[in-house]
Amino acid sequence: MNHSVPFFHATFQNGKTITRGISHCNLGHKIPIGTDRIDGIYVDWNWDGQRLEVKNDLYGFYPLYVYHDQNEICISPSIVKLLAEGAKRDLNWPALGVFMRAGFFIKDDTPFRYIRALPPNAKFLWGNGKLKISGSYTLRDENKLTLSQALDDYIDLFRQAIKRRLPRNRECFLPLSGGRDSRHILFELLKNGIRPQSCITVEHYTQGSNEDARIAQLLASTFSLKHILLRQTVPFFNSEYRKNFLTNMCTDEHTHFLIMADILANSNHAIYDGIGGDILTSSRTLSNTILQLFRSRNFRELSNLIFRCDENLLKWLLRRNIYSKMNRESAIEYLTTELEQHTDVPNPPGSFYFWNRTRREISLSSYALCGFNSLIHMPYIDYDLFNFLAGIPTSLLLNQDFHTRAISRAFPEFDNIPYQDKTVKDVDRESLQDRFFYDVLAYLMRYPFYKTEMLQLESLIPRCLHALISPSKRRDSIWFTKPLLYLLQLEELATKPAVISNALRIVERRDTVKTT
Repeated sequence: MNHSVPFFHATFQNGKTITRGISHCNLGHKIPIGTDRIDGIYVDWNWDGQRLEVKNDLYGFYPLYVYHDQNEICISPSIVKLLAEGAKRDLNWPALGVFMRAGFFIKDDTPFRYIRALPPNAKFLWGNGKLKISGSYTLRDENKLTLSQALDDYIDLFRQAIKRRLPRNRECFLPLSGGRDSRHILFELLKNGIRPQSCITVEHYTQGSNEDARIAQLLASTFSLKHILLRQTVPFFNSEYRKNFLTNMCTDEHTHFLIMADILANSNHAIYDGIGGDILTSSRTLSNTILQLFRSRNFRELSNLIFRCDENLLKWLLRRNIYSKMNRESAIEYLTTELEQHTDVPNPPGSFYFWNRTRREISLSSYALCGFNSLIHMPYIDYDLFNFLAGIPTSLLLNQDFHTRAISRAFPEFDNIPYQDKTVKDVDRESLQDRFFYDVLAYLMRYPFYKTEMLQLESLIPRCLHALISPSKRRDSIWFTKPLLYLLQLEELATKPAVISNALRIVERRDTVKTT
């Protein structure tokens, strides 16, 4: 099935504007609230022959990317499409310095210097070669509430958020886990008489136990709902390679979701995504230690906690001149400029991760993977609910049980259904990891005479060959093979037009599986 990527491209030359692509486009969905507010996850653009105006949701969750250089503008939800349209391919080294260590891009960064994500609540106008663009985070003051008041308000506002998003044809799909976010959605849908057509749980490739599937199955069976467990059948390498292009090279996660996205892509039924529930109510990123670091503006130590990547890995993977362009000190300095934006809000870590990791990375598991025409509801990102959650005092959240208490208070009759036990040992998936290692090594060996500008293949290949004959080394290889593949794909996008064409075919040809 072919799904052309929406885009608009304009060039101002000699007093005239030359355009191609879609002049008027509406993506995502809008939810009117009263007479003066629009909620939902969406992006619209309109070219009236003189100027291009772009509008998006308050949170910037619908991915749209902007290429602007001198008298040229191009917009699309796909970075690959922008590159195919001729966008400059210079890499964004400061942004990559943070991404390679944190696993997500911050602000409106992308891997490419001249391509930016549309900011939240954007004000965007282009005409006669001139661009005016701005946007802002929605930051809230602290709500003065007792725990009991906060729980009651949360229950009521979430209930309202679901009612605003009930499926028109009463049919929907619900990705279901063993946690809290999707469970809360399920209970409220059932309260409104909506029974999901299917509850879907996805098996991970390289980590995770069977607990998620066990609890999801238990939940579904309690209400006699159909539950589908999707097991990974496509090689990890194939999915990782394809996922990187579909998510615009902007995430190191979501590979395992591809199997579900291919089923749900461009579905006529609503899909419910629990995004935002954890980070706003009970995130593991919140602790007294992290709060104190924010309050004392100790951004260096905060950066050390946010950066997950072993620094020796980057020094080993990257050529010296490339590493110097995104060294740790520069990355800390660059990250600090964003951390400063979140120091004076009620929940600094929640705010930072919401506007960066959740907005820029986690959201890609929905609209970037499921297709541009899917209807995906995100009830935790509801106007009134978000305003409330963003202002909850951290003193009510530090115990990590706020959401659990709210669900128990709203639905005490289901307290006997357990949550996922995260202490359960992960399932051994050595065979999948071995296959991924072999496939990445085969891909790496296509590079003759170490011809890559970014990677130190002269040291990489011998170490990979050592892992090839050592099972213990091979089991530890996943920590470098994923970033290795990412960097190979990124360099190819930046240097090889043929790879851009192939990547565009991957984005446009989505073979969807029909469900009944």
